[in-house]
Amino acid sequence: MNNFQPPTMVDPQNEEIVKEIIETMEVLEQPKKSELPAPHPPACRKTEIYTDPNVFDELDDKVIQVAQDDQMTYTDLVSQLTDGLLTDLEKFLPPRVMLTVYHFIHMFPQGDINVLLTCTYSPTRAIFRWVTVKDLNVMDFTESVDTDTPLGLLRESSSAPRLTTYAGLHCVEIKGHSKSVGYEPGMKIQPEMFQNTWNAVLIDGDWRLVQCNWGARHLVLNKDRKRGAPNDKPQENGVKNGGGKDKEKGDDNSSKSKDKIRYQYDEHYFLTDPDEFIQEFWPNDSKWQLLEVAITRDEFEALPFVRSVFFHFGMRFDKTMGSVIDTNERGGADIRIRIPEKYENDLVFYYQLRFADTERKLEATYRGANLERFVFQTTMDNTAMFSIHVPTTGEYYFEIFANKIDESNKIGAVEDTISPFRLKCACKFKIRCKTLKGKMHPLPDCAAGEWGPKKAVRHFGLQPVVTEPSDTSSDSGSTSSNDSPENPKAGILNVEDSISLKFRMPMQLQFVAKLKMNNVEQKSLDPFVYHSVENNVLTITATMPQLGQYGLDLYAKPRSSEAKTLSHACKYLLNAVKVSHPVELQKINRSFARRGTIGPAPSFEEMGIKLKSHTDPQITMEENDHETCIEIEVPEDIEVSCQLMREPDEEHNEYVKTIRDDKDRRFVKFKIDLAKHGNYLFCIYARRLRSDGGTPNVFNYVIAHKKKNPLFAQQNAVPEQVTFEEKKTGGLLRKSIFGSKKKDKDKKK
Repeated sequence: MNNFQPPTMVDPQNEEIVKEIIETMEVLEQPKKSELPAPHPPACRKTEIYTDPNVFDELDDKVIQVAQDDQMTYTDLVSQLTDGLLTDLEKFLPPRVMLTVYHFIHMFPQGDINVLLTCTYSPTRAIFRWVTVKDLNVMDFTESVDTDTPLGLLRESSSAPRLTTYAGLHCVEIKGHSKSVGYEPGMKIQPEMFQNTWNAVLIDGDWRLVQCNWGARHLVLNKDRKRGAPNDKPQENGVKNGGGKDKEKGDDNSSKSKDKIRYQYDEHYFLTDPDEFIQEFWPNDSKWQLLEVAITRDEFEALPFVRSVFFHFGMRFDKTMGSVIDTNERGGADIRIRIPEKYENDLVFYYQLRFADTERKLEATYRGANLERFVFQTTMDNTAMFSIHVPTTGEYYFEIFANKIDESNKIGAVEDTISPFRLKCACKFKIRCKTLKGKMHPLPDCAAGEWGPKKAVRHFGLQPVVTEPSDTSSDSGSTSSNDSPENPKAGILNVEDSISLKFRMPMQLQFVAKLKMNNVEQKSLDPFVYHSVENNVLTITATMPQLGQYGLDLYAKPRSSEAKTLSHACKYLLNAVKVSHPVELQKINRSFARRGTIGPAPSFEEMGIKLKSHTDPQITMEENDHETCIEIEVPEDIEVSCQLMREPDEEHNEYVKTIRDDKDRRFVKFKIDLAKHGNYLFCIYARRLRSDGGTPNVFNYVIAHKKKNPLFAQQNAVPEQVTFEEKKTGGLLRKSIFGSKKKDKDKKK
């Protein structure tokens, strides 16, 4: 820290300022009144104090060193934390004066303002960082540890008040409720629920809010290994406000196992502004809201469910939002998040849509389509847009994840592959659909995530050659219009016969383009899309074989790359509104009972899934025996769903109840109660939490619910071997899955 020496010469224009400072100091040096100031809104926002936490680097580094040892007394700890904080500057100008005499900054050389800042907030910062640095996962709290010591105090919910008292600071403990682990949007908080404790520290005459536990704790409940949207590989780093996906914040009073809690520092919970703090914490005593107008608990519950990353990157909703969103009569709802321009090309968003009701909370699909295919996400004009069309009436939870990428997540910047990165929960809503007119169809079965060219710009540097939108242009594919909207920036295009998309390339890239359409075999669409490169301009041309909606996926990698796979670059939604020469397309064949497509896919073993019952994939049920229970064991970071089809093409998911043990999430039971006789295909889907690779089909059972079943007529027959091709999403099995190797060989002969 810089040593400040009072200037020996003062510019004449500063004489009046110096005089004012001295007079102010004399007043403030008078004996202080014993009573503390009443809680009141702070005089300035946190961003007016500092915007870059790196100003505390020197102090933070020192605290991290102190935290390596266990101090046995408060005196030792506070002495080590505050040693050297009383600088010459503090002696010259008492800390409580520093912010009030802002004119004093003109007397300092450029860069010395950081000295003022760190002197004022150093003691509070040191204590806050010491609590957040201590990794409770590796600490051994024996019964003999004295609770009246720093080590013992860490076992309690509130370490700050005792430590700040020893440091000569004023700190109060605040009790109330928080939107912590287990809380969902729309919940009503009862007095005994979601109790929490935090602190307010008096600094420079203002009470500032601090949450040490949340500043250190990201309660992830094994969801760090979840679908990392776009990658599920966890990353560790020590940077401030760094990576790591936090799903929920921990309740101070909760007791979680060590392997389920990741401790990581979060800058947001140090001196948090009251209007942001109230989004997650509601004090029992309303005066500690530190707001001009206090809100009730009902109003607190109605606030949007937001997390620290939302504020860290300066996000805001484009309109007033509540925690519960009602859809329109077509099942539609829109969420738009404004983001600062400086982050538009670096912020990545992802989402998850899931059923809210207990009976269906483990189901990731609806009639074979992943629920995420009922959401259109795009980013344009400094806004992340989410257009939701739920497939059926009911209640859902819609969660949005976000984080900022760096150069390692861009092709060609550092390496020729995109490094894994994690997204954090930014906000979450309950979506409520009471009535639904019409049938909602899922979007084409493309790669997960956002639509439009922004992803290609962000990760590959591909710049779209923009064409003017038609008269039916819409800003995003909003749920409020019945027409087919169009906007190239959002990734939505209306097509008459064919379309060409052009991108300027920053480097030599290799591409693959794929056309997708619901219920149509992928290979039958391949002839209708091709690409070419000329003068560093990529041109993708797609011809529409039929009227309808298509998805266009673009994959890419550097030509110099030795990687065997290409990364997803972007996708477009194409609405074919005119086709002059329609072509018959091969539909997905859903008939299954006689083809013997049963057993595990390769990913079944790769994901570590095990059968606990029904090791034989052929299940025979007598006429009066209509119930069975299939049990599997899965790792805790694997999410499973299922689908039950009756031949030839009837979906009966209502016959299945999925049960996952809350105490031991490794065990999943599928209770099946068949109301009709016939041949059934029971499909199990699985994916790693937060992965963007879709939900592949990992195991199939054929269930014959008849007395005399022709499917298994030959009791001693050896089942045919099958070619099992994995699906990339949770839709129905494709035709190629059901083709047996034996039949393929016969065809070759």
